[in-house]
Amino acid sequence: MDSATIFQIQSALILLLMHSGVYVILRKRNSQLHAKLMGTAIIWDVLLVLQIQLTRGAVGKAMEAPQNSMILNIHVAMAITCVFLYLIMGYSGMKILKGDRSLLKWHKIFGPLTLILRTLVFFTSFFVVS
Repeated sequence: MDSATIFQIQSALILLLMHSGVYVILRKRNSQLHAKLMGTAIIWDVLLVLQIQLTRGAVGKAMEAPQNSMILNIHVAMAITCVFLYLIMGYSGMKILKGDRSLLKWHKIFGPLTLILRTLVFFTSFFVVS
C-alpha cells in the first residue's frame, strides 16, 4: 500500500471521528464524549499534516504556488485554514467545557464551518494526490 492510500484512509477515519463527534453532541448531548472525539480527530489531523510534510515535503510544494494547479492551491489554502479553525475550536471548546459559555455562540458558528472545510479538504485531496 502506498503512502497516498494510507494518508487517504487516515483522512477518512478523521472525518468519521469528526462526524461522530457532531452526532454525539447533537443527538446524545454528551459534551464530554464530543470533546474527546473532536480533540482526537484534530490532533490526528495535525499529525497527518506532519506525516505528509515529512514524507512529501508538502510545504515546499505549496510554496511553489504560481506553478501549482489551481486545485492544489485551493486544497492547501483550505487545509491551512482548517488548522487555524482547529485552534479556534480547541480554545473555545476548552472554555465551554470549563463552564464559560460566552464562546458557545462562536463555537456553534465555527464548528460547522470547520467540518465543511475539512470535508472539502478530504475531497480535494483526491485531485492533488500524485
